[in-house]
Amino acid sequence: MKKLILALICAATLFTSCASSGGTVMAFGNAKVSEAEYKYWMATYKARYISAYTDIQDSAAYWSSKLTESSEVSNEELVNGLIRQNIKTNLVAMGLFAENGLTLSDEKKDEIDEYIDSMVDELADGSRKTLNANLAEFGVNINTLRNIFINEQKVTELYDYYYGDNGATPLTDAQRNEYYENNYVRFVQINVNDAFVYEEDEDGTYIQNTDGSYKTRDLNDEEKAEKNKKIAEIEALIAEGNDIGELYSEYSENTSYPNGYYFSSATAANYVGEIVTQAFKLGEGEWTKVVSEQYGTFFIKRLPLDEGAYASEENSDFFDGYDDTVKQDLYDTLITSHFEEITVDEELLNAVSVADIKANYSYY
Repeated sequence: MKKLILALICAATLFTSCASSGGTVMAFGNAKVSEAEYKYWMATYKARYISAYTDIQDSAAYWSSKLTESSEVSNEELVNGLIRQNIKTNLVAMGLFAENGLTLSDEKKDEIDEYIDSMVDELADGSRKTLNANLAEFGVNINTLRNIFINEQKVTELYDYYYGDNGATPLTDAQRNEYYENNYVRFVQINVNDAFVYEEDEDGTYIQNTDGSYKTRDLNDEEKAEKNKKIAEIEALIAEGNDIGELYSEYSENTSYPNGYYFSSATAANYVGEIVTQAFKLGEGEWTKVVSEQYGTFFIKRLPLDEGAYASEENSDFFDGYDDTVKQDLYDTLITSHFEEITVDEELLNAVSVADIKANYSYY
């Protein structure tokens, strides 16, 4: 009778700790992603995407809607694709970890076991049975979760094996320079802030908000007229053939970077995105005017990349963590170069979708 009850419980629950890891959804070399692992990662990455991007709504209407009116791709299809890329990355890293003869230390395995014990205490009132029941919502049990954590540690250690301190493939100047030349734009700009004015107290000190930012206000009519006059003067001088770089020190209200601004598409978010986008569209020596409602008017001119700018102290604000960025790009290229070698069970792959699976915010 107990066996019959157990079987009925397993059959009635969609994802349970009773079930095996299921079939293989993806394989690369000797590395595999089972149905259980795939469901878990789908649920976990779903939660991370929702947390990272505030415009994602976990609703049927959102997932079925198209990216744009003219797009044929739905939000569900887009995020499914992104999550599958994440899972493929894990899979390839697991395979390369084994191919390179790497092993996980007993110390790391013990740390994983201790972490799972802490999950039992903090998330399941000290009961492994309760944790298994909670994990069943995501297609796994404690044993499967332990295996997933081990595989995730392999992913981390594979990166360290290649590009960590004393890694197997030290970064070269040629690689640094190639990334710089392929990904960066350099430009000089004249900025006239006709968007706002910082508020000052009676002593002329900028007034701060409670969050540490500075209070601003709109320009009055007199200030607007003055700014418009300045913008028209700059535009006329450029039209007459004067170089933006030569006008920079006299006319720009921000002269922090006389050597120019350096951005890649990946770092554009650190600045005014529309300016960086326009800079990439320019040919060397060309200029354009960019009006930002938030930050004012900009005259930008694209400059040629100067050699080794990433190593210069005066450019350090633009190349913080540059070596790590290049290493990550090399690692990503290595991983994706193996994607075509992955075998996929399309039926199992398509059996799970981000729109249907519950997001895993707790068990990771």
